[in-house]
Amino acid sequence: MAEPSLGDSKIIETSANHLEGLDNVASEKFQDNSVEAAKHELNRVDLDQLSRDAITFKSRATLRLAVVIIIQGLSVAAFAIDGSSIGGITALPAFRSYFHVGTSGAALGIINAAMSIGNVCASPFQWLSDLIGRRGVSFLGNVILVCSGVLMAAAPNTECLIVGRVFSGVGASLSATVGPLYMSEIAPSSRRGLAIGLYCACYSIGAIVIAVVLLGGSYMEGNWSWRLPMVFQIGAPFIVACLIYVCTPESPRYLYANGKIEQAREVIARYHTSSEDINDAVVTAEIEQIRESMERHDAKPWDFSPLYKTINSRRRLWIIFLYSFFQQCNGSGMLSYYLPGVLNLVGIINTQQVLGVNLGITVVSYLSTVVGSFIVDRVRRRTLLLTGWSVYIFFLALMALCGGLYASGTGEKPVGYIMIVALFMFNICTGLFVNALHNMYPNEVLHYSQRAKGMGMYSFFQNSFGFAMSYGFSVVLADLQWKTYFVFMGINAFAIYATWQWFPEFRHLSLEEIDLVFETDGTLPVALANKLQDAKKERRQELHLA
Repeated sequence: MAEPSLGDSKIIETSANHLEGLDNVASEKFQDNSVEAAKHELNRVDLDQLSRDAITFKSRATLRLAVVIIIQGLSVAAFAIDGSSIGGITALPAFRSYFHVGTSGAALGIINAAMSIGNVCASPFQWLSDLIGRRGVSFLGNVILVCSGVLMAAAPNTECLIVGRVFSGVGASLSATVGPLYMSEIAPSSRRGLAIGLYCACYSIGAIVIAVVLLGGSYMEGNWSWRLPMVFQIGAPFIVACLIYVCTPESPRYLYANGKIEQAREVIARYHTSSEDINDAVVTAEIEQIRESMERHDAKPWDFSPLYKTINSRRRLWIIFLYSFFQQCNGSGMLSYYLPGVLNLVGIINTQQVLGVNLGITVVSYLSTVVGSFIVDRVRRRTLLLTGWSVYIFFLALMALCGGLYASGTGEKPVGYIMIVALFMFNICTGLFVNALHNMYPNEVLHYSQRAKGMGMYSFFQNSFGFAMSYGFSVVLADLQWKTYFVFMGINAFAIYATWQWFPEFRHLSLEEIDLVFETDGTLPVALANKLQDAKKERRQELHLA
């Protein structure tokens, strides 16, 4: 572990003294829900700084975390393979002929939307992760994905394919929704954004694999051109189901909530510290924060009342609802599921060209998401979101211009090139600014007693909007053509306003410290989050100057 600076030593010494003598601050415990009490609670232990000092990139703990990210990442890769396959597979003539569909329209819309139906049906059951553990739900979801992959690969008719897609949605909802929840709880506080960002990047790896397989399939004759990609969907979830209990630990927060406190200490020591000592200051600090947070909230796994019974709970749910809407309806899903139809608007209809663009977009999305993973902990969440929504509006406007020019017969070849550049830039910006936050921010909003159920509701909202988009957009695209982009431009404009008005800032805060943002009476979360961030910054400056 790197030698701490004088200021860092003072932070660690202050934290350790507090943790060894809790009786000295018992009278100052956060009880009155005032802003000053919230500031005091936040600054008495600087967990973010402790976390940074407790682990290095060369330690064995980092290697263990990398293994966890890879295995859990295969779950989200499986989700990508499932979700992205249908977007490129419609470019294959054999698929369209076998199932009697085009590149848009109602028939294709119901096949696309079937996965969202499964997502919606499974979403309310995320509370199972409070009952059987985060790993248990992930294991169950991946087993279902294996079964659905077999069903789709062998599909003799459209009905069987749709049923397979529904079950695929069930499995993906369970595994992909619990994944970010698990990663946010297993990662060190100071590296939460990086860990979740790298986990998210695995989505693009899955999408790259399926894009390559689809491109290869386009040179094959007959039904194996589309059945082969379906077979590939089985691999990733099968590996996860085999390794998840062997190579990944359970969430320390789940362990603590179920009375396994020593096991929780051991997990934190092994994955958050270079010393691997259960008496390390950061282990003690994290356990203390978890204890105090869980004392303030208690609920049964199947009890959904913590999501709505108080005004603070409803504020959290409102943010979850809005975020799910913006995540699904910002236009990125349209460009993924209906890429052949989108490119058709500017005259790009060759199968290999369409699949080549699909592969290229997927690769740049992966690379930009990896880069975004390293900046998400260094830049304010709100700044990233506001930048992302703004950039979306610009490139959607450019795509609308290209579609309009092509429809009028103006510069047909140049607008095709401009359209491809706009698609690439759109996906690069998605990776840099919003991909990591899509899996991190909703988890940060929720308290432990709400997190599993709240992420289930997030998935429910998300996939309800996804169903509306995946089915409704197919029809709208066929009718409105390039004018469809203006709908998404309006949604992203509203996202900018909503982010500024209702989305608090969480950078440098642990999951338990974020609770203070929502539980302090009399102050709106956005305003209080800014005050707490300023208070932490001032406290650090005082310690380093002392």
